[in-house]
Amino acid sequence: MKGQGDSVSRALEHIYQASHLNIREGVSSFGGQLLITSTLYSRLGIPHMSHVHCGLLLDCYNYTCPIDERIRAIGRRAFIVSQSGRYDEAISTLKTIDASLRKSLKFHQYLLFCIGLIRMKRAIRR
Repeated sequence: MKGQGDSVSRALEHIYQASHLNIREGVSSFGGQLLITSTLYSRLGIPHMSHVHCGLLLDCYNYTCPIDERIRAIGRRAFIVSQSGRYDEAISTLKTIDASLRKSLKFHQYLLFCIGLIRMKRAIRR
């Protein structure tokens, strides 16, 4: 039987191994790696670090990572902002995404889902 902290340490070990392979092989998949690290911090209850990793992706690797990773990072940042009760700011963050990115049905549905979920959280909190 595994210990309580085993899954977290194992996740960090896998992130480290992936980073090492990316650097050694010259693969530039930093966006996905930053999103996974952001997810880990979010699940550990450290939203600030999750927000920072999404910010790194959007500020440093914005033009080199795929569009879906950028949209997921914006969505995660909006959810983090909504956790502190700033629902209008979170929704406006999602609505300011470039209209050319919304042309894809997949991305449009994802944005509608995120906005709807944030609105539902706000309604439940009221």
